[in-house]
Amino acid sequence: MKTQAPSKRMSVNSLLRAVQRRKLFVLIPLVVLTPAIGWYVMRLPQKYKGLALVGSTPIMQDRLTFS
Repeated sequence: MKTQAPSKRMSVNSLLRAVQRRKLFVLIPLVVLTPAIGWYVMRLPQKYKGLALVGSTPIMQDRLTFS
């Protein structure tokens, strides 16, 4: 007796049913990781601060300056 080979095509309905059955596999990491990432980002030290003086005064007075 021969058995039928499984079809290799997936329909949209079967894909939606699979997602619906496994919704906790998506929701649990989302609910756990979002606050964890937020807490981690709030605890990071501020390493890079912009401390640039742009266009204040020429550094070398005797050199050619463009104005």
